[in-house]
Amino acid sequence: MVTHEASSSGEGLSGDLLRREVDFATSAARKDPGNESAWNYLRGLLDACPAAESPSAASAARAAAMEFCESLYSEGARSPHLLGAMVDLLGERMEEEAEGKGELLERATKLCADLVRRTACCRAHVE
Repeated sequence: MVTHEASSSGEGLSGDLLRREVDFATSAARKDPGNESAWNYLRGLLDACPAAESPSAASAARAAAMEFCESLYSEGARSPHLLGAMVDLLGERMEEEAEGKGELLERATKLCADLVRRTACCRAHVE
C-alpha cells in the first residue's frame, strides 16, 4: 500500500502533487502495462484521494486514471492490472453516483469475465 503524507518540500497531497504523481504512474504503466508496480502506485495514490486537500482534485485524479485506462484498453492492452484497475474505478463510481449504476455494473462484470478468462486459463480445464 502506498501512503503519501508529504513531499520532501513539506507539500501535502494537493491537487498539483496528486496530478503529477498520477501522471508519473500512468506514464510508467503506459510504457509497460504489465508493470505491477506502476499499477500498485497508481492505486495507492487513488486510495489516498480522500485525504487530498480538495475533493475536486480527488475526482479529477480518478477521472484521469479512468481516461488513461480506457485509452490503453482501446489500444488493445489487456493486462490483469489494467483490468483490475478499471473494475476498481467503476466500483468507486457506482458507490458515488446515483444514476447509471446498471451500465457501470454491466461494464465491470464484462471486465471481470475478461479478467477471469485471461488469468485463470490454467484452471479452465480443471473440473
